[in-house]
Amino acid sequence: MSTPFGLPLIVGVGAFIVGWIAAKISWYFTRRSARFETPGQHHQIRSLEASLRVAQKKADNSVDQFETISAEIDALREQHETTENLLHERDVQLGDMEQGMHDETVKVRALRVKLTGRAEETIRAEYATRQMETELSVMHAGSEAMSDEVDRLAAEHETLSTRLDMFETGTFAARPQSSDDADDPELKRSEEDFLPDC
Repeated sequence: MSTPFGLPLIVGVGAFIVGWIAAKISWYFTRRSARFETPGQHHQIRSLEASLRVAQKKADNSVDQFETISAEIDALREQHETTENLLHERDVQLGDMEQGMHDETVKVRALRVKLTGRAEETIRAEYATRQMETELSVMHAGSEAMSDEVDRLAAEHETLSTRLDMFETGTFAARPQSSDDADDPELKRSEEDFLPDC
């Protein structure tokens, strides 16, 4: 038992013992006074009775003080229990909040990993799309170049076929000269070769 709480209890017990001893002494001297009635003893008995009354009053005061302190201790004990229950509830709530925060942190991390994966997939898809666009543009340019070359070769083939027919038959078909044919020196030279000499 701690000193602040044990001291009133000790005082109360001591006051009770002092009162009991004083009562015994008073009873003893009362019996003696009944046997031996002398003025000196009578005066001493009265003095002891007065001392007994003072001790009894102190004992009563100590008992009252002890009861007051006991009531205060009980109130403090109840308040302490209430505080402990409140702290326990707060600890439980704090544990639940920590668990919830841990779960949310795990979810956020998983979502971050998922979003990072999707971002990587999106970047790779964009890169692949750009590569395909580049390849398609290159293929388109090559296709246009091949188409132009095919058209040029077809025109050249037609021109050569016409010239071959002219050489084989010795006749020239009347056709409007295009700007390309008019500027072609070989065509002019071949036509001059077939002109009659005058």
